[in-house]
Amino acid sequence: MRKELDARCRKVGFHPEWGDVLRDLDRLQEVEIAKTERQITLRTPATGTIGPLFKAARIALPPNINETIPA
Repeated sequence: MRKELDARCRKVGFHPEWGDVLRDLDRLQEVEIAKTERQITLRTPATGTIGPLFKAARIALPPNINETIPA
């Protein structure tokens, strides 16, 4: 998996240090808050290498805030 991701990064001219990638991925977190009829999912900001990394991998980051109201 790392080889494929590295190839995609090189293809777009992005050369991250893998220690930085692992650190930044570890900082990326998501929390769900549920109360009565609503559920809100919050994501930490994508910092450091995360934005360019996800772009190179052609993966969309989830929204920072996502509210769900069950049917």
